[in-house]
Amino acid sequence: MTIDNILQLCGLAHIGLVIGSSALPKLLDWKAAFAQAPLLIKQMFWTYAGYILCINLYFGIVSLTLTEELISGSGLAVATTALIALYWLARLVIQFVYFDKSEVPEGWIYTYGEWAGGGAVCTL
Repeated sequence: MTIDNILQLCGLAHIGLVIGSSALPKLLDWKAAFAQAPLLIKQMFWTYAGYILCINLYFGIVSLTLTEELISGSGLAVATTALIALYWLARLVIQFVYFDKSEVPEGWIYTYGEWAGGGAVCTL
């Protein structure tokens, strides 16, 4: 497997994460969870969730369409891949070390979602 193929698989993983993330509001019942939250908190949460979704989509598109540029070794390529790697390092540490999972629903779909959505997405 070449670095090109690995980057394209990472791009597909990012796109898959975006698609899978669309199920989270229903699976985790965000409507009920935010029923008593102030409007500003709801708006901020949805804004941040939207930013994260768009960033993951962007990383996927860049990895799929600009593979050659990402492996070129240029300053911009190094900066971009470093950003993606730091983003995922921070995300994984937060997900697996910081988040309190005591109220996460039980079941294989939630366990799979945590590992597929966090552990399986590539860092460059």
